[in-house]
Amino acid sequence: MKKGTLVYTASLEAENFCRTFMLDGAMRGGLGVAAASLPRHISLGMPYEVEDFDAYLAFAERYAKTLRPIEATLTDMACAPLGDSTGNYCFQFETEAELDALRLRTVGTLREELGLEVPGKDGVTGSRNVTLGFGKAPYQAYWSYVDGVDRSAFRNKRLVFDGLGVFYYDEAAISASSFFCCKYISLT
Repeated sequence: MKKGTLVYTASLEAENFCRTFMLDGAMRGGLGVAAASLPRHISLGMPYEVEDFDAYLAFAERYAKTLRPIEATLTDMACAPLGDSTGNYCFQFETEAELDALRLRTVGTLREELGLEVPGKDGVTGSRNVTLGFGKAPYQAYWSYVDGVDRSAFRNKRLVFDGLGVFYYDEAAISASSFFCCKYISLT
């Protein structure tokens, strides 16, 4: 079973900004660091099965040439339960980018060019979030941490996403240790 998905990846400055909150969440909130191996990203769709990963990677190179960097302005921090025992936390954002249209175009192009069966909907916690961590603490810990974060520390911060990332999934169940970014492609 091979699965993949495409994501916008954060610039180095944006990644490091997010990681300050991830470190605080790990140290002060006990939220773990499981998602730290992933780049901060904006999803372009849910995972889908990929039979020919070489063709998929070549597609990503071509598709990246049609994209440009985008900016996201942070508005809040949220958390959500994942299953019965754990959760996640993320930044929420607004952007001028037409994400819904971009996701539809991505899904359509993957279906047309590679014949992939790509889900039409995106996101477990919504389509305008940047995941900071998930799956390593009880949901209550995520909620307690997010509730205690000073919103002025990030609200209205503008983050740049200037890369296309290709995620590879190792297992059917999505967990913090079952996928990674196998390729980064600069959009600048």
